[in-house]
Amino acid sequence: LSSLCTNLTNPGVSYHSKTGLVAGGISDSDGRDADHKLRDAFRAGNFPESFDVTNIQPAGPNAASADVAISGPKFPSPVTQNLTFVNQGGWAISPQSAQALVQAATG
Repeated sequence: LSSLCTNLTNPGVSYHSKTGLVAGGISDSDGRDADHKLRDAFRAGNFPESFDVTNIQPAGPNAASADVAISGPKFPSPVTQNLTFVNQGGWAISPQSAQALVQAATG
């Protein structure tokens, strides 16, 4: 799950290559918006970031929630988000959690 978060927030990779990381895919408008925010955060020195996943709990059929602590050069202390992941033949992040993750990563 940590590498899923890292891959989703990679500012050097277009959302087109990340669509399988989000349950149901990524819409063009959300993808363009996320790419823009991630590139701006990269230019501002927010990266590299790391993700520490703890407290993994069942969250319904084929789903789990976890606390994800985000650390990076611009964070005085880790920022923790509770995110939901979906097993769809491989783990993906829920659309709402993907938006929360990008927002937290780009501060």
